[in-house]
Amino acid sequence: MNIPSKIRKKTELHGTFDKKILFGNISREDLLVLEIKNPRRPPDYYTNLAKSLDYAKIKDVIRRSIEEFNVSAFIGLCRANVHAAIEALITEPPANVILRKAAYEFPRQTYALFFLLRRKLPPDIKKRFLDAIKSALVRKIIGISFTMGRREKKRTYDFHEEFHEEFDLDETLERLLEKRMSPLSYSDIVWLKRMEKRNACILMLDTSGSMYGEKNLIAAMAAITVAYRLKNSELGIVAFNTSAMVVKHVNSRENIGVVLDKILELEASGYTNIRDALRKGLAELRKSKAKKRWGLLITDGMYNTGGDPRPLARKFPKLHVIALPAQNPHGLKVCRDLAYLGKGRLAIAKGFSDLGPLLLDILGKV
Repeated sequence: MNIPSKIRKKTELHGTFDKKILFGNISREDLLVLEIKNPRRPPDYYTNLAKSLDYAKIKDVIRRSIEEFNVSAFIGLCRANVHAAIEALITEPPANVILRKAAYEFPRQTYALFFLLRRKLPPDIKKRFLDAIKSALVRKIIGISFTMGRREKKRTYDFHEEFHEEFDLDETLERLLEKRMSPLSYSDIVWLKRMEKRNACILMLDTSGSMYGEKNLIAAMAAITVAYRLKNSELGIVAFNTSAMVVKHVNSRENIGVVLDKILELEASGYTNIRDALRKGLAELRKSKAKKRWGLLITDGMYNTGGDPRPLARKFPKLHVIALPAQNPHGLKVCRDLAYLGKGRLAIAKGFSDLGPLLLDILGKV
């Protein structure tokens, strides 16, 4: 069926789907089946198309989106009917694959979908969702780390008796090529020196109501980034809204994957008590005997309970702050003051995509 280009453009721009006037006898379900083959549509487009369809039809088109690996259609259609989405996730074997693909291509929308469905998801599907989100965020962090790492200058060491057991093969081969395959001597071999860095970090994550949506995913991304980069250091995690809660004690050896599941399931709600977060974060930091101890606070700075947090910032050996966008500029001023009083750095993340590079920059200079 040929649709006049003017009508088609108007339909795409305004989301108008009057089947009698514009599409003759074609139904919304038929249109959806056709559009599922077009992966360039945003998720909202498919949600709007599915609005008047019943449970069985939505379940069928969700199944088709999984078969076509159209993650945009999958997310949009799952939003249209929660029960149909859960049924499709339970019955479709390739659901694992599309969840991972959706989490990587649309992290915010997939995370929002998880919160929409999570109370009715069976435990195994819930775990698949969380694993998909964690995997996607870790892949993004590894990608950013690799890109930033290529710009860093490598440190090399000449041979020494006390660390002669391991050497850097890549660097050694580079030296060999530079010498045009001449015989190697000890001075040409790049040896690895394992230096133990005593380091302790307390990550304080704002999970208050003002963090709903993208900011909540930013908090999860921060936890995954810090856990990934500081896997050999002591790490404590505090989440806070009306009051603060220790999610991971600094001296705990709890599996980080389990900790990240807890963080991903934290729902943004309540007031913002930054003072209590700093108080509990400081108490955790004092448990560590590491030579280098510091705090990292991620918040929009809009405290509205617990009192002014700024006096406590002075008590940290070092306090870095990542400020998230707030509607009121007062929040940014509070974040700036906290970093200044804590003798740390202030970084401003305007959105989800800013966070990885900012965090890795701070962590690389700690």
